[in-house]
Parts: sequence; C-alpha cells; structure tokens
Amino acid sequence: MKKLLAIMVLGLLWSGNVIAITIPVIEPGSYIELKAEKRFKTNDYTFQFFANNKCSYSWWDLWTTTKTDCYWKQEGPEVEIRFGKKGAGFKGRFAGGSYPSYLALYAGTYKYSGFLENYRHVWKNWVSPEERQRIAEEKRIAEEKRIAEEKRIAEEKRIAEEKRIAENKLKQTQNFNTSSSGRERAKQVAAYKGGVAINGFLGG
Repeated sequence: MKKLLAIMVLGLLWSGNVIAITIPVIEPGSYIELKAEKRFKTNDYTFQFFANNKCSYSWWDLWTTTKTDCYWKQEGPEVEIRFGKKGAGFKGRFAGGSYPSYLALYAGTYKYSGFLENYRHVWKNWVSPEERQRIAEEKRIAEEKRIAEEKRIAEEKRIAEEKRIAENKLKQTQNFNTSSSGRERAKQVAAYKGGVAINGFLGG
C-alpha cells in the first residue's frame, strides 16, 4: 500500500514537471494563414515554412505580394517569426488542448492567429529547456547523495571491521595471558611441592 501511494505521489509530481500537451512541429511544407484581430486595421499574412528555418510571407493589398526575407524558430510550443528589412517579429505559442495546431502570435499590441497546416509530426509530453535543466539538477543532486551514502556505508563497514579485528586481537592476548598465568602457577605449585618433598626427605 505504501509503495502504491509513493508511486501515485511521484506520478503527480512528474505530471507537474511535464507539459502534457500535443504540439505540432513546424517543418518544410507547413504553412499558416495568420489573421489579425478585427479591431486592428492591418494586413493578414500567409507564412510558408522551408528548411533551415527560412520562410516566405505573403499579404494582399490590391494584389498579392510575397517576400522571402523571413526566418522562424520553434522551441516546443513557443514560436517566433521575423521578417522584413527591419526584422519585424511575431512571438507566441501553440494553444495545445482541443486545438493543438492553433497558433496565436503577437507583434506589440497586434494579435494574429491561425491554424498550422500540412504538418506531419507532433511533440507529446514536451519538456521545456528550463524544466529539463531542473530535472537534470535533481538527478545530479540525487546521484551525489547516493554516492555520499555509499561512502558512508563503506566507512561504517570499515570501522566495524577494524573494531572486530581489534577485539579479536584483544581476546587472543587475554587468552594468551590467561594461559601463561596458568602455566606459571602450575610451575610454582610444582616447585613448592618439590621443595616440601626434599625437606621431608632431609628431615627438615
């Protein structure tokens, strides 16, 4: 029962460490149509994603214009797109949940959103770099504690063994002294008896 409870607690702790959401992976061939909120009078954009974090962006203003000075990066749910000569940028994240491909990006106070299309891969139970670092640190600390505990146990065993050897030596010494004393007393008794016998023989 205690083991089961421990497993449940560890499961709850672990579930708090991992972002248990499905995250689409932006890849060559993926694209997204980003629409600005209606309250903003600005262009909508369509981004086409290519290899090496390159992309193109298009917008309509009397006619469609497409440019390729565009770069993107993705870190789990976090997405950043930079485009144009001045490096204007969108930053935001995938929503996950019931709409995993829904992406909301912001450029200052402007909000753009849309659904990523034509993606083949997803991340599940994605862990952020910060969380990976924290988990690695916990593992390092646990490993240090394990090594310290092994050293402590080994030291206790060494001390116990030295104590056992010392006690055995002491017992051997005591036994030897006892045996030597017994032999000495036997000699003394024998010498005394011998002396008495000689005196009797001599008439002393």
